[in-house]
Amino acid sequence: MKIKRLSSWLQITANVGILGGLVLVGFQLEQNSEILQAQMMSAESRSVIDQEMQIIGEQGAAAWVSAMSDPTKVSPEHHRIMEAIYWSAIESWRHIEELGESGLANVDPHNRVSDEAGWYFGNTYGRAWWNTSYARK
Repeated sequence: MKIKRLSSWLQITANVGILGGLVLVGFQLEQNSEILQAQMMSAESRSVIDQEMQIIGEQGAAAWVSAMSDPTKVSPEHHRIMEAIYWSAIESWRHIEELGESGLANVDPHNRVSDEAGWYFGNTYGRAWWNTSYARK
């Protein structure tokens, strides 16, 4: 009789352990899904930035100097390079915001934008680009 009772308790304990294990597996699957989603967001963002970086190429510094020196006399090629620089920054900010909102990164995207936006848009060219290319959307 004692062996039957012990056997029953062991079986109940084993079933509770199995149920607990299944719950933990469920949490791990959810966590893995979130990590995979973050990796996919990162890959998509990286792809956009990489494309823009190819456009910037070796002329990035020359385009920046041209745009900062005299924003009214920037060549079409340098305008496109500057656009790539700005779009890369905005894409980076968008990505950081998504990671922060999803809880997968411990960042405050608003602080990052506040810290960097002045450097990009605190000049005549940057403000003009923003007003003609992005603010109207």
